[in-house]
Order: sequence, then structure tokens, then C-alpha cells
Amino acid sequence: MNRTDWIIFLGSLILAIVVVPTIVYAWSYTYDTDTPPYDQDISLGDDRIRETKDAIQERLNVDHVFGLDGSEVKHADTGKQFQVTFTDCDTALSADGGSDDTHTPAANEGILDIKDVSSTRELAFWDEASNVVQITSGGQLLLTGEYTNALTLSDPCNVVNYYTLTGTSGGTCTLPIDTTDTTEGNIRYDDTGDTVSYRTASAWSTLALATANEYACSGTGNDDDSCDGANMTIDVGFAPGFILAWSQKSSQKISWWVETDASANYYLGEAAGVNRRDSDLRISVSGTTITFYNGASDYVHQDGYACHYIALSLTAGGKNPTCP
Repeated sequence: MNRTDWIIFLGSLILAIVVVPTIVYAWSYTYDTDTPPYDQDISLGDDRIRETKDAIQERLNVDHVFGLDGSEVKHADTGKQFQVTFTDCDTALSADGGSDDTHTPAANEGILDIKDVSSTRELAFWDEASNVVQITSGGQLLLTGEYTNALTLSDPCNVVNYYTLTGTSGGTCTLPIDTTDTTEGNIRYDDTGDTVSYRTASAWSTLALATANEYACSGTGNDDDSCDGANMTIDVGFAPGFILAWSQKSSQKISWWVETDASANYYLGEAAGVNRRDSDLRISVSGTTITFYNGASDYVHQDGYACHYIALSLTAGGKNPTCP
């Protein structure tokens, strides 16, 4: 190193230590836009060119594929980004004159950076209106606000952590059919019987137990005189398997209908014996609709009197209906 180089080196060192008390980076090669000086011997130009290449390679190699193979940078992926490292920036280093917690992007621009959240730097994005969206929180992806499009997790190992999951009106949550993942706490949809189950430590347990009693309706028929003389039909929303009905009028028979003998009715008479009636039915069923026939004497539906009924479903599964 000649006398001029020594003077430049010592001057730069004093300036870094005394004049600008900022971070001193431990680079092996100097990248200084004030060097070489205009009066430096031209014969040292090749040294300065090599020094510039070394300084550039050293800095680009921090986040880019820019490593040396001997004295060459020649990897096939040279120039590609292998990582992005965000660091705390102060006003002097920030590209837009802000800090790592405040940015003011120009029009039609946005800034991706880190933000100080309770002394932990989290990934965040600033839009052109300086609105900031925090993207990560404590090692997790942070989802906030409203989302128009669906969130799809295709990997079965993905996990969504939430405090409350609320579906808006018309929203749906679709489960995969017959999942084979038996991890405790999982939920699955079984298309055999249309049931939803959760996984315990030892087996799948149905959330909505598929029993006939779970799909039931009860109600009272109309006793308005305007309906006198007409049969009463009620669509219960499911195919009944058993129906029990009786009139509000005193001293009436209790009638019932069962799917296994759908062409007849049964009733309890005054002698409390079980009787079978295969004509002049008081109750009949067609699909999900029940007809209570109108008539005098022991008919379930009588002029001027309300009738009561209980209907249980024929099959398990499906949606619990809204009773009329």
C-alpha cells in the first residue's frame, strides 16, 4: 500500500469512528464511491477493479446465489434470490425515509417489511395509502379481516388455529368424505348415512346420533270452524316411521300409524285393547306428508276440535327438519 492509500484508509477509519457513530460492517472488501482518488496512479486501476468486484460479490452473496467457485461466480442459479432478510432500519437507511414500523409508499407502490410487535419483528405489508397489514404473529400466519374467496388447505397436515369460527348467512363448511386420518379431535363427513363424526382416542363417534327419536315433530291441528269438513295435511319434512295422534275431544281413541303396516291404523278403544283398522283410516302417509282425516265420532280430526300428533322419522341421517 502506497502513501496515498494509507492516508485514504486512515482518513476513512477516523471518519467512521469519530464523525459518523453508526454501524461498522465487517466487510472484507471496501465499497467506497470516493475511491480510487483522481490522483491515484493509473497503474493501480486493475487492483481497484478487482476490489470492486470482490466488494459487490461479497454483498450480493448475502441473499442471492452469488458464491465464488474459485475466483469465478458461475453457478447456474447465479443472481437468483435464495432468501430475503429484513433488518431493523432507521431513518437514514430506510428507503422511504421512515422506520421499520412506519412506511409511506409512493403512488402505485407497496412495501413488504418487518414490524415491531411487542419487541418481536413480524412480517407486514404497507399499501400505497400507508395501511399496514400484519402477516405473521408468533410463528403463525395471521389472518384478520374479511375474506371474499375460499381458504383452501390441500395438505392434510395443515392446521387452522382459531378462537371462534363463524359462518355468515348462506356460508357453508364442506368436509372431505370418509377421511382416513384418525387423529383425535378430527371431524369427518360419512356419506354412508349422511353423518358427521368426530374422532376420539379409539373410534369415530357420530355428532348427530342417527336414531329415530332425533328426527321428530309434534304439533296441534287446526280447530277453526272454517276448516270443518276437510282433511288436514301436514308436511313434516321427513318420511315418518311412526305417528301417534289423538283428538282434543273427550273420550276419543288414540290412533297410531307404523311404516311396517302402512295400509292400516292401530288404536286403543274403550276396553284399552289394541285394535287394527284396515279401512276408513284416520291417518295416512305419502312421502313426507301426513293426512289426518276429518270425520265424526272417533276420527282424529273432528269439526271444531284440535288434534295432536307426534311423528318420528323412518330412517336415520340427513338434516334435522324444521317442523311445521
